[in-house]
Amino acid sequence: MKEKITVIIPTYKRTKLLIRCLEALVLQSIPKEDFEVIVVSDGPDQQTQEALETWRMNRILNLKFVHTPIKGGPAAARNYGWKLTDAPLVAFTDDDCIPDQSWLNAFLMRYCGQDCIAFTGKTKVPLPEKKTDFAINIAQLEDADFITANCACTKAALNKVQGFDE
Repeated sequence: MKEKITVIIPTYKRTKLLIRCLEALVLQSIPKEDFEVIVVSDGPDQQTQEALETWRMNRILNLKFVHTPIKGGPAAARNYGWKLTDAPLVAFTDDDCIPDQSWLNAFLMRYCGQDCIAFTGKTKVPLPEKKTDFAINIAQLEDADFITANCACTKAALNKVQGFDE
């Protein structure tokens, strides 16, 4: 069966954060057969590959792990990943994100087979009790119109714009 949506997660040597993100994806409200997850390491990362092997063997998720041949940054990893799927809709999140249980369902409910379309969702950024300049800057993502940590695009749209600017 062909998946309805593929999730792309760029990462590099942030295994603990990535596992937390994957644990949230296990809880998605859509059937696990309806989506796949492609984790793309920005360059070889043996530690992450080994950590995900248990996930792949236990079939907790329909999970693939790949790595870019050379480091190119998160945009390059995203581009590498979306080109590997045949799903019509591609969702993107980051390894330090915790997608809501209805995240994928929300995209699928709004997707009506359009050829070229992109979706974004609300992003919450929890602030620590002691706010640093970094935390305050990151919190501004809550007001952004479109961020790659919480979006979905049709594969046709990604092809048309040649993916993300690397």
